Amino acid sequence: ITGEYGFAGINLDQSTNNTTIRNLTLKNFNKGIYVFCSNENKFHDVTASHNYWGISTTNSDHQTFDGVVCNANSQTGIFLHESPHCNLSGTQTNSNGQCGVYSFHSPNTTILDGVSSYNHFAGVYLDTGGNNVVSGMHLVNNRDPGLIINNAPGNLIYNNEFWGNDWQSGDRWDAHVGGITTYVNTWNVTPHAGTNIIGGNVIAGNYWYDKPCTDLDHDGICDTLYR
Repeated sequence: ITGEYGFAGINLDQSTNNTTIRNLTLKNFNKGIYVFCSNENKFHDVTASHNYWGISTTNSDHQTFDGVVCNANSQTGIFLHESPHCNLSGTQTNSNGQCGVYSFHSPNTTILDGVSSYNHFAGVYLDTGGNNVVSGMHLVNNRDPGLIINNAPGNLIYNNEFWGNDWQSGDRWDAHVGGITTYVNTWNVTPHAGTNIIGGNVIAGNYWYDKPCTDLDHDGICDTLYR
């Protein structure tokens, strides 16, 4: 579906719940897909690229995004606004004008096994909504940190790849935590067998490309904590 920068390629509004959309490409809209007060929708193998916003939700919980591609949008690839309990799996959000994924007041969101790179702001931004899970993400070469957490407590972040981020400032911050400083996020899980984000055979922690590491016991995990 190709538009002329009208409001939305697909607009799921209020009473439209439990809708499944698959195998569709949308471009040249203000919003490729807009979801407003519409719950439990599923998006499979959908591409919403070259729009102003790729996919935007407002007050819409339990959205599922599987194999969704939102690249080269003028603003954010996937914007979750007051939309809790969403699940993103295998998404690609690259080269967007703002964030790849921006979750605002959208707690209990899961972001798994995707790529968010070359965005002009953060790869993933968790803003004012906690208890999220970010795992299996390639967060690389974003202009600001690959992951930003702001006033969002109690997140689990593990088995992600961080490198080449925040080249705008020159600081090379791959992840940044701001806002309330008293909460705790978890950046590790108990090491267990499995193929990790860079092809190793142990899943635990995160991969920080440019940080020195000593691994005297050769278990694939750095001997000292990353701080």
